[in-house]
Amino acid sequence: MINLLWKERTDEEIEKFIEKTAERIIKYDLVTPAILFFESIKPIAPIVGRLGGAAFAWLIPFIGHTVDDYFAIFREPENIEKLLRLIE
Repeated sequence: MINLLWKERTDEEIEKFIEKTAERIIKYDLVTPAILFFESIKPIAPIVGRLGGAAFAWLIPFIGHTVDDYFAIFREPENIEKLLRLIE
C-alpha cells in the first residue's frame, strides 16, 4: 500500500532541503529574522514540529509533502543548527 500522508526522508534529502531553505533565506535577505526565529524556537522545536505537523496534516494530500517537510525536518534541533550555520 502506498503511504500518501507520511514520507520517509533520507539523510541526503534532508541535507538538500536544509540547503534549499538556506538559499531562499539568503536570496530574500531574511538572514537576521530567520536567525532570530530559529534560535527562539530551537528549545521547543520538537513540540512545535509535532503540533504543527498534526495541525497541517490535512493539507498534505492537496499541496504535497512540502508542509510536512518543514515540520518534520525542523523538529530536530540539530537540523536547525545546520541551517543556522549555513545562513550565518
